[in-house]
Amino acid sequence: MAINPYILAFLLTVLLGIISLVFLALKGSELSRYVLKRLMLMIPTIAGILVISFCIIKLAPGDPAAQKFGGVGQATGGMDAQKGTEQAEKRFREKYHLDDPVPVQFGYF
Repeated sequence: MAINPYILAFLLTVLLGIISLVFLALKGSELSRYVLKRLMLMIPTIAGILVISFCIIKLAPGDPAAQKFGGVGQATGGMDAQKGTEQAEKRFREKYHLDDPVPVQFGYF
């Protein structure tokens, strides 16, 4: 799995910003200490929001693949249509990693 270069550039920029704020905070600037403290508090907040959002999405009733394709058994075009729906649902599950274990799904989330 390759990392998106835009995400990598963003993370490096944020990291450099935090490092510069740490150095400013060590010098004794009150404002830089306050900003650094607020930035550090954002990390667990965002992590908590991610976990809660993921749990709410996973606890929602129904299966996204079955909802999108109306269930495999509902194909009315004969055996070929049912097989095509099954294959489309399988590709959908593979694309969005719905068959992976929950921790892996959270990593993709």
